[in-house]
Formats: sequence, structure tokens, C-alpha cells
Amino acid sequence: MHRTTFTDAACPVARSLEQIGDRWTLLIVREALDGVSRLGEFHRNLRLGRNVLSARLSKLVSLGMLRMQPASDGSPYREYVLTEKGESLRPVILALHRWGEEDLFSSDGQSPHPETQGGARRLAGLK
Repeated sequence: MHRTTFTDAACPVARSLEQIGDRWTLLIVREALDGVSRLGEFHRNLRLGRNVLSARLSKLVSLGMLRMQPASDGSPYREYVLTEKGESLRPVILALHRWGEEDLFSSDGQSPHPETQGGARRLAGLK
């Protein structure tokens, strides 16, 4: 089956979705906004397969949303750091966070999936 591309679409929403690609992109960017920078940290926090995670991180680097740099602690590791383009997704992620809080949680504030609350608490500080 051939996937429709929105690369040249007239609609900015469609073009944006072409860049974002899937749900993992925004979750990876959310983690980066929270200070996560190493592959192992992304893997631990997102519980995403390393092959999928590596592919998404590589795509985010190729799209200019993340860049790789030597580890800040001088170790031989590399870190992923948000670029200005990646950082510009902050209001999008905050808007999704607010929408999710207002419309997807019960009135007592409890998530149907308690493991998602940690990320929501972290994201609240990203304003």
C-alpha cells in the first residue's frame, strides 16, 4: 500500500503532520524538553524499542529538530539536543497537554493510565 505524502500540501497542518510523522515524535520532543538527552534515558522513559527509537531520533536529527553533540560530561557518549526548530514545538506539546488534561481525564483528575501521570507532572513545568 502506498502512503500519501503531505510534503507539498497547501495546508500547513498537513505539512506539519508530514514532519511529525507519528506519535513517538512528540513524545521524544516532550522528553527532550524535559532535559532528556541520551538514548538510554529516552528508552527508559518511553519504553520504546531501541530500533524504533533510533529511527525516530535519526529522523528528528535529519529534519533539524534535534542535533547530536558530544556528551556534556566528557564521556564518550553522544547527546541529543533540541534545536530552535525542535524547541518551537513547545507550545504545540503544551497545547496537547492542556487539551488532554481538560478533555481526557476524569473530573477527579485521575488518569485512566496512572503511569502517564509522571510525564504530565513534568510537562506542567515546561511553560
